[in-house]
Amino acid sequence: MPIPPKPPALKITAVTHQSLELSWETLHAKLTGVLSAQDGKLKSEVQVQRSDQPQPDSWDVAYKGYDTKCTVTGLSDSQSYSLRFRFGVDSGWGEFSNPQSVKTARRLYTGEDLHRLVRLEKLQELQRVLDTGEANPNAPDDKGFSPLMQAALAGKAESCEMLINSGAQVDWCGE
Repeated sequence: MPIPPKPPALKITAVTHQSLELSWETLHAKLTGVLSAQDGKLKSEVQVQRSDQPQPDSWDVAYKGYDTKCTVTGLSDSQSYSLRFRFGVDSGWGEFSNPQSVKTARRLYTGEDLHRLVRLEKLQELQRVLDTGEANPNAPDDKGFSPLMQAALAGKAESCEMLINSGAQVDWCGE
């Protein structure tokens, strides 16, 4: 095989708010089966590009090597990306696959979000986060205070009511 052919799309096996797990094991196995000893070992390259920066030269190499899977890390949450990849042998690199789009997941809300929203008195946002059920309404901050304690100490009655209605324990003591 002089140069590997243009591959189809990558298999995306997992998506988080800051990473993508990719695999090309099946494609690799098919190509490896037709390689001769003179071709050398089959290598792979994965490139990534933010979809909001589609410049011809703005592709970043996310992986280059001999494995059949990789995890692309350091991505932004809720962001669209384009991926492309190609195979290579000793005689050179093949053509890149057509770009494929993927969007990272949204970051889940945490107790830190509740504390920040109580502190900033962002009532609509606080209710929206509480409605997701993702953040623990009793999550302590670095001083051991729950969001309800923080709201009560600051005299924020509406925030207290929202937190209690969402399961904050009025007798919570950090245990």
